[in-house]
Amino acid sequence: LLNENEIAVEKKNTSAIYISHGAGLWVAEEKLNKKTSFSYRLYMDPGGSLPNFLIDLINKTSVVNIFEDAIAEAQNRYLNRN
Repeated sequence: LLNENEIAVEKKNTSAIYISHGAGLWVAEEKLNKKTSFSYRLYMDPGGSLPNFLIDLINKTSVVNIFEDAIAEAQNRYLNRN
């Protein structure tokens, strides 16, 4: 933790692409038979550093991973609830 007089300086990796603009949104909708539909929308702008076909490929893979991680976390919380 920093106090108000300290400045955090991170050394940036010059071979990495940093995203300065992005947003994500989860939406949960109650459906019939006590079921819930979840959707996730993600916006990221790498600022022209990556070609569009690569961004599309990364997004298709990443969103699957996000859902798998969310399901795993929900199962973990359900199994470890007290």
